[in-house]
Amino acid sequence: MIKLKARQILVGRVFKSFLQFFFSFFVFALGIAAFLIAVLLFNDKTVNEFYNGVFSGYSQIAKGVTAVLLSFAGLALIARGKMLSALFSCRLVSKNSFPSGIKKTFRFLLFISMKFLFTLSWGFVFLFPSAVCASFLLMSLSQGAMEKGILYSWISGCAVLALTGLGFLFVMLQRYSAWQYYLCNEKYGVVSSLYKSLEKTEGRYFEIALFKASMLGWLLSCLLVLPVVYVIPYYRISLALKVMTDKKQTEKNENENILPAVFRVVREQ
Repeated sequence: MIKLKARQILVGRVFKSFLQFFFSFFVFALGIAAFLIAVLLFNDKTVNEFYNGVFSGYSQIAKGVTAVLLSFAGLALIARGKMLSALFSCRLVSKNSFPSGIKKTFRFLLFISMKFLFTLSWGFVFLFPSAVCASFLLMSLSQGAMEKGILYSWISGCAVLALTGLGFLFVMLQRYSAWQYYLCNEKYGVVSSLYKSLEKTEGRYFEIALFKASMLGWLLSCLLVLPVVYVIPYYRISLALKVMTDKKQTEKNENENILPAVFRVVREQ
């Protein structure tokens, strides 16, 4: 029902939806580029020569100020792109308008920062066993040669631990999958949206992860370029519907033909 509903939403608006999501991705990519340029300013020889020639004795200060400004601009663009993508999904699903001011952009910047820290923390928990395994392997190799059978078994064990850890990490991160959608609503702040996401996805981590995995074939079809026009909006809308609609709400929607709870709340504003 989720995928069917997403197809129904896209009827007659595929290309327009693609342009909206492509624009959000372009803004996000522009932010990444600006941030990378800011990092490279301190290491590029040509840039150093330019600043030394223009600013003379103040080249390091000028370069530092430029790097800081570019970093902030890059982070703001990254947050803006992420925000636009979430807003486009909410608008298509709820058929309602959502504000997209500067205040909300900084909310999404805080959201991205917090989610990144949570990802690092969970990554440490789930990938620590494989890291320990690899460390002991390297330590053993540094002390002398090892039989091929033992070496291959040890490498296989490290690989299995790493893949298992990544799998658990992917599933666990689904607890934050509703965060961005609640953040689109002016009613919720960054922290309150986090708690709503944890509440909404409780007991559904594996279900949402499987749903994302089921869309892998569609995403791989984007390698052919042309399918991307349909696949990107279809994936984004399907994901928003899946995350924000649990089984009870799905049954209720089938009987009453209403929107998921979070979008009904937004519509009432």
